[in-house]
Amino acid sequence: MGKLTNQLSTWRKDNVECKKGNVTTLWFKDTQPNIMFIQNDSDVDLYVSIDHIPSRNDYAFKVKAHNNRLVARPYKTAQIYILNDGGTDVACTVWSIYDTFRPEMLNDFSVD
Repeated sequence: MGKLTNQLSTWRKDNVECKKGNVTTLWFKDTQPNIMFIQNDSDVDLYVSIDHIPSRNDYAFKVKAHNNRLVARPYKTAQIYILNDGGTDVACTVWSIYDTFRPEMLNDFSVD
């Protein structure tokens, strides 16, 4: 059984509305995270980049429809760009934190 503590979580949660055919920018100017967990509960694949505006052919990583993606880097970021190339507006959730980077975070255990 879990134990209750008075320690607060430092994870940030953002509910992001991604308009169809557009790139949405999520700014992290106040937290500058290096670890992000993106939940995509929609029917549309999302194309994400950290350093540049993504396109369907040029992106850092894809979050498939009804899937999640953990992104971890050894350094902070101020924003991420999310491309919704589908035909409907969708929502996704981005959890983020600045924490110690561990290379094993980069293991992708998803099944295509």
